[in-house]
Amino acid sequence: MKSNITFGECLKYLLNTLEISMSRLSKVINVDSSLINRWIHGTRIPPYGTSYIEKIAEFLTKNIYNTYQIEMLNELFKDVCGEKMVIDNAEEKIKKILLESQGYSIEKRKKEKTVHKHYYVKQNQNYKLHNKHIAQQVKSEISNSNFINSSKNVHLSQDDMIIYEIDNIISAGISLIETAAKQKSTKNDAIYITFDNLDYTNFSNNKLIFWRESLLKAVENDWQINYLMKMDGHLNFMLIFIKCLLPLIKSKKVNIYSLDRYDSFPALRPIFLASGIGAMSCFPSSKFSNVDSCFYIKNEAAIDIFKNYMDILIKTQAHSILNYYSQDKNDEYYNLLCEMMGKNGNQLYYNTNLNIFLMPEELYKKLLLRNNLEENAILQSLLYYRKQFNSLMLSLQNNKLKEIYLTESMDNLINHQFLYLNTYYGFELVELESEEIIEYIQNIIKILNGFDNYQVAIIHNTNEHFENMKECNFTIKERQGVFFYIVKHSEYASEVRLSINEPAIVKAFEEYFNDLWSRISPINKDKKDIIAWLQSYIEVLNKRINCD
Repeated sequence: MKSNITFGECLKYLLNTLEISMSRLSKVINVDSSLINRWIHGTRIPPYGTSYIEKIAEFLTKNIYNTYQIEMLNELFKDVCGEKMVIDNAEEKIKKILLESQGYSIEKRKKEKTVHKHYYVKQNQNYKLHNKHIAQQVKSEISNSNFINSSKNVHLSQDDMIIYEIDNIISAGISLIETAAKQKSTKNDAIYITFDNLDYTNFSNNKLIFWRESLLKAVENDWQINYLMKMDGHLNFMLIFIKCLLPLIKSKKVNIYSLDRYDSFPALRPIFLASGIGAMSCFPSSKFSNVDSCFYIKNEAAIDIFKNYMDILIKTQAHSILNYYSQDKNDEYYNLLCEMMGKNGNQLYYNTNLNIFLMPEELYKKLLLRNNLEENAILQSLLYYRKQFNSLMLSLQNNKLKEIYLTESMDNLINHQFLYLNTYYGFELVELESEEIIEYIQNIIKILNGFDNYQVAIIHNTNEHFENMKECNFTIKERQGVFFYIVKHSEYASEVRLSINEPAIVKAFEEYFNDLWSRISPINKDKKDIIAWLQSYIEVLNKRINCD
């Protein structure tokens, strides 16, 4: 039996399944994106006899990449066209879905106009009588019930509301977090966020910035941020998520939880909640639509119910994917890092500080001694230096190593003659002599020349794409894990180390890094130009030595 599914619902379902934006579709079929939006929301329907459906079907077919998408397409086809109809060709299948839903939508609108006309006349004639009857019936039911007077019932706030349309929902979510961010947390208050089934394409760049800045303000006021997610591999969403995550990591007040079993809570809805302030519970309005409506609750008792629900999910059905490492877990952190580095797969670095594993061992040892570290700290530092260096050299035999550096790191080294030295107990500020800097740079050049798989790129501190990453350092081991560290630049800052091995997040970070790499000018990542740039610093240092 065929389902009554509109053209807009079908089109939206197909776009979401294939991860295609409305603007992208509009460009391909040469229409304004606002027309696509009206199709999806049902305010417009493509008329009979146009070529839109053929063009859409042809384009969508070219964007089917995996079996999951094929399965979702087959499910939609079955619901729209019935069990008995069989079409093997994907393009014809999509065309048939759109034609059937187009016909249903057009005929439905015709009937609605006719029904509305007759209904309006009838309603106008019987309005008073009908309402009087209903009022008497409701009054009788209420008088026979004591639920209103029950002491166990709690009335909701006059501020509670229903919000329609995804843009309004996202704006309300941002507003909720902004309200929380203005208040200082005094009792470990928390913000809870789930994103499942939320149409991430509606996060414009401006809204993404507001969202991130609101969360930053919240953690500055000691709010805890708890994300609960299904790691279902929607790459575009993950990339958006990472852009929000990176500047928050240094706070140590962010936790990300992944559901252990997706089938345990298949209908997990987007929820935005700020303790004691408000809760938003979001819903789709049909089987084939994304979230487009939301209950916004400000009643304190209701907020507590939602909070308890989230705590139960986190405690019983989820696990944390951010593994933080305190000082007493140094061995665990470094052993895991060395193990990951030794595995097969490309390695990607984003560093605000020069990689100490490109430093000659004797120079590294000399700098450790210069900083008056304890004997055990020196021994442990050297141990893990050797382990990581050997893993790095082994990996370079068959895998690529890419590093992105801020120009600030080289400026500090050349002009101010200091760097943050990675030790067993964290980063230590250490001063270098000009000769030592030359030795360091020469070793980097040696490794660049010795390994075709090793590439370095440099970016300027003012680059807008890197604005929120100045203190963040991360290492990505392809298909294995991501390691972060935040360098403590002052006595008021805190050092943060953590790892992630959730496959969906690791993959997203790989894509994120590759996107960063693609934004860097060719001259700033060409090996010959990089070597020439490093040689120029050696010349500057030699002149400085001769002048002294």
